[in-house]
Amino acid sequence: MNFELILVPTRWKLRKAIKAVNEVMADLLVVKHPDKTFIGRIARGFEFQGYWFHTTGVGVAQKTVDRMMAKVTQLYERGASIGRIGDYLRRWVGWVKGGLWGCCCWVALLVLVAAFWLCVDHTLHSIY
Repeated sequence: MNFELILVPTRWKLRKAIKAVNEVMADLLVVKHPDKTFIGRIARGFEFQGYWFHTTGVGVAQKTVDRMMAKVTQLYERGASIGRIGDYLRRWVGWVKGGLWGCCCWVALLVLVAAFWLCVDHTLHSIY
């Protein structure tokens, strides 16, 4: 799997870069996946490698957060221990921190997510 990210300052340099990429891909007989290709202004924002890039900064993409929540839900439904879920969340937070170095707001959000799941588990165990 290859990931390319090309940022250019002007429309004309963008056209030149697109032409060069298309020529190389044609020579390699490779086709761009339409859902994984974004050509446009950075001001609109774009997702790359699980992060959301925008002129205002970088954050975790919503799809990435949704997948994390789905994974935690799946672990819980399969009877994973709190320790196992906690391990997954710690690794996920480490990944987020690696890409968003110094972004405390996401770490606070992830702590809230972990606390939420601990409360859900405690509540369900007391009911059953």
